[in-house]
Amino acid sequence: MQAIAFYLLLPFLYFFSILPIQFLYVISRGFIYPVLYKLIGYRKKVVENNLKNSFPEKSIEERELIASDFYKYLADMFVETIKSFTISEKLLLEKIKLENTKILIPFF
Repeated sequence: MQAIAFYLLLPFLYFFSILPIQFLYVISRGFIYPVLYKLIGYRKKVVENNLKNSFPEKSIEERELIASDFYKYLADMFVETIKSFTISEKLLLEKIKLENTKILIPFF
């Protein structure tokens, strides 16, 4: 059943992946973020609990701001993952920066 759902969704994901990354960020902040954070409240209690345990000294407003920023980041990661299906090497190299790669040599 999951395989069927995957193959039905794949054309839509591919279509979204060919859209420009800036447009995907607009979708991320304008649609995905509000749906995840405000409408669905995806794992909202878990996030609130984790923030309360991690930052007991912060006020409720500060923790809500951190939670909101987390959901924005999550929405951005979602569209970046979709974009990774068709991202060009040039754009990929613009988005990432590798530093201190010598520490990886023993692993290859």
